Amino acid sequence: MMSKTAIKINFPQDANPDVKNRALNYVEDVFRYLEDHQLGTIDNIDCYLNGEFFVKIKSKRLLGEIKSEIVYLLNQHNLSGEGIVNVVTRKPVQGELDHT
Repeated sequence: MMSKTAIKINFPQDANPDVKNRALNYVEDVFRYLEDHQLGTIDNIDCYLNGEFFVKIKSKRLLGEIKSEIVYLLNQHNLSGEGIVNVVTRKPVQGELDHT
């Protein structure tokens, strides 16, 4: 199975309830942005297990644009000091479609 490029959003695992709530609201906004523009999806939007969220993108060509919007939304939710946004390589989950 080939590795795929994704965007990983990290928040502290032991964040206080306010940060967790704002992070979940932020992740919902990221989900809406991706869905509205048909750019990809994000896992676990309703659950703050370990503070990690992965954005699966449909096209590597749009990676820079998608990451920029995700960082912009992070700032809009006043989470720039709490969250980290990185481009990562990950192995697809079995059965996941390859959109690249």
